[in-house]
Formats: sequence, C-alpha cells, structure tokens
Amino acid sequence: MTDDHYPMTIAGEEVRGERALLTRVEDGELMDGPESVRYLVLHCSATRCTQDYTAAQLLRDHRARGFRTVGYHFYVRRDGSLT
Repeated sequence: MTDDHYPMTIAGEEVRGERALLTRVEDGELMDGPESVRYLVLHCSATRCTQDYTAAQLLRDHRARGFRTVGYHFYVRRDGSLT
C-alpha cells in the first residue's frame, strides 16, 4: 500500500487521483521517449523473502485496486527474472 496523497503536483500540473495519473502515463503524454525520463521509482511488494509472488498474483492484486493491468513497466522477481 502506498502513502500517496492527492491531489499532487507532477510536472507543474495538479493530478487529482491515481486514475488520472495512470491515464496521463498510459496515453503517452509522459512517455515521449527516453529523454523524458526524470525519475526511476523502485517499488517493493513487501513479500517475505521466503514467499514467491508471481506475475499472475501481481496482476490480480493490481486489478483489485482498479488498474486495467499491472501498474509497473517491469517486474523483477526474486530469482532476477524480468517480466
């Protein structure tokens, strides 16, 4: 669970909620190319190191939060594999 507080300001514009932020990202407005990358954000699933957290579980949990798909560009598993 994140501790995001809305509205927040990103690139000088007010974003009222998570859906509005995702719409801007998924529609390409913030994804013009490699030169548009300003931050690299790493998230932790807070899963115990002895437990596996599959890509299917990640998708299920993100959909339960109202996302259309997984909310990350890349998912690095415990074994180092990349999804």
